Amino acid sequence: MLEWLPTAWIGILAVLLLWVPGLAVGYAGGLRGLVAWGSAPLVSSALIGGAAIVAGFAGVPWSVLVVAAATVLAAAVAWGVRALGGGWRSPRVDRSSPVWRRVLVTVAVSVVVAGVLQARRLMAAIGGPDHVSQTFDAPYHLNSVRLILDSGDASSLHMTLTTPDATTSFYPALWHDVVSLLVQLSGSSDVVVAANWTTLVVACLVWPASMLVLARGLFGPRPVMLGLTVAVSFAMTQFPNQLSGFGILYPNLLAYAMLPALLGLAWLTLWRARGRGRLVPLAFVGVGAAAMALAQPNGLFTLGYVAVPLLGHWVAHVSVRAWRLRRSVVGAVVPGVALVVLCVVAYWAAGQVSLVEEFRTQVSWPARATTGDAVNDALTLAAMHPSGSSNMLVAGLVLLGVLVSVFVARWRWLPIAYVVLAWLFVVASSADGATRALLTGYWYGDVQRLASQLPLLAVPLATIGLTVVVAGVASLVRGTPGTGRAARAVFSVPALAVLAALVLLVVLPRTALFKDSYDYVARRYVVSPESTTSTLLDESEMRILDEVDRIVPEDAVVAGQPWDGSVLVWALTDRETLYPHLRMPLEGDRAVVAERLNQAGEDPEVCAAVTRLGLEYVLDLGGENFWGDDGARFAGLDGLVAAGVAEEVARVDDSRLLRVTACEGTEG
Repeated sequence: MLEWLPTAWIGILAVLLLWVPGLAVGYAGGLRGLVAWGSAPLVSSALIGGAAIVAGFAGVPWSVLVVAAATVLAAAVAWGVRALGGGWRSPRVDRSSPVWRRVLVTVAVSVVVAGVLQARRLMAAIGGPDHVSQTFDAPYHLNSVRLILDSGDASSLHMTLTTPDATTSFYPALWHDVVSLLVQLSGSSDVVVAANWTTLVVACLVWPASMLVLARGLFGPRPVMLGLTVAVSFAMTQFPNQLSGFGILYPNLLAYAMLPALLGLAWLTLWRARGRGRLVPLAFVGVGAAAMALAQPNGLFTLGYVAVPLLGHWVAHVSVRAWRLRRSVVGAVVPGVALVVLCVVAYWAAGQVSLVEEFRTQVSWPARATTGDAVNDALTLAAMHPSGSSNMLVAGLVLLGVLVSVFVARWRWLPIAYVVLAWLFVVASSADGATRALLTGYWYGDVQRLASQLPLLAVPLATIGLTVVVAGVASLVRGTPGTGRAARAVFSVPALAVLAALVLLVVLPRTALFKDSYDYVARRYVVSPESTTSTLLDESEMRILDEVDRIVPEDAVVAGQPWDGSVLVWALTDRETLYPHLRMPLEGDRAVVAERLNQAGEDPEVCAAVTRLGLEYVLDLGGENFWGDDGARFAGLDGLVAAGVAEEVARVDDSRLLRVTACEGTEG
């Protein structure tokens, strides 16, 4: 834990970066209280991602000054939209009311306590701020941050890491934009430290704050329910724990953490605005949708699936109201028909987008369970738990919340929407390939991503169930004859709510269920003493990277068989690598080097490619290849010293740094 303290200020910078721009624009646009504070990261993210695209188009170097300028402009636009919307403001409690103070204290204490406890456990699992994630996706994301820092272009339209010869290539770069700004602001060159602090802030603060936006709409200014919402946010292993280790899917972690705020803003648009006043929350929904598209587009598809029950509930309300007030058949029928048409057209249109079609073609995972087992995993919240353990306590609260929601008008859409999310997980887990691709291709049919969505609605449902339990116990005690004043105080609703929250935040994480979950995260960050197929780098390979940092000039390019861990040389040493992704397409000069570098002494075309690429060094880590990949595509990197193509300049155990000598004095 102590190893995190020297870099804690980077975490503070991350908080400021994710909150300050969003608060400025949110308050200018009429957001207030919990809605403003909880949705600030969503709005900030839209500003950061949008500003990066504009700056990339205009050729302006990427920096926090670009974000500051975008914030000022966006605040002015938000103020204008609010004026057009008749001065709409989000629901708030008057500051003179005792309820305001109770809400403030409850939310502040619960967020701080829950966030600190979650952060402490994730810090222990990660191990240290400089521990790199030893997972398949980590090199792409960390190297993409380095690409942004070196090029000064953070646009999602210019993410050319794996297509370096292209002028444009789309990849949602919002997470990378945030981390690159943190590296710049910190004055450091350490991408890994900025990435790990971003993970902590997103998992421990953005997630519960975002969930409070949805809770504020669903539950109103009820301190007990809002406080319990924060506690329940960390009571499921599916999120944020699972995505803090799996992949590691940094963009998905950010997108899913912000998703409750976007859903909460959509709820406010439908139920807490009228007439032209609906323009303001609708605009913020559009801003949030942009943030989701630039973080990870599959978050938009999650919103789309969940929005159908939400819209259906609202349309049913409008239709019933039209019939009761005017006995209008048209007014009662047309909204429902319009919703059906809208859903069909939207689903068809989404399928016509080339990016969506690409998602669907990448569904390669086989079914992992029978339908019955998948349903059981969803119902018991065992979905994708590392050891398959069920979370029966919280699953029971969710079930109780489902039953109660049926009888409360504003909550009736929740059970249906939750069933939709559970159904998507079941489809991804058990359906045949064609069905899985059609319905879950937006998430690559990946059960991990779909399991991580369950808490989006399981949290509010479990909060409802837990509130009913707390209120029921308190009522039972009050109704028992002879109960004294002290007993009534101890068994009051607030006191029992605090006790319930402590059980979820302190006791539940100490169970085997959660220990396995944190162990799962820890295994993704461990640096093993020797090379294995489950990790990218071992201890000796980390030491040779120190030699790279010492020996290789900053403008030199390094090649390496990416599957042996060399893929991380750019991220960890700030020395550009030819192959910054494990499954990078090989074309042109890069293909020549990968296939025939060891023939440079006899093939002039190889040296021409080496010169054009600026290649000077080769990193040979010599151990086991990640996932056992044989690296056949990189056969040209073998036997370089024996072929007289390179000389060894540094060695640590089996890891070697080689300098290419065969092409000295040649021209490309």
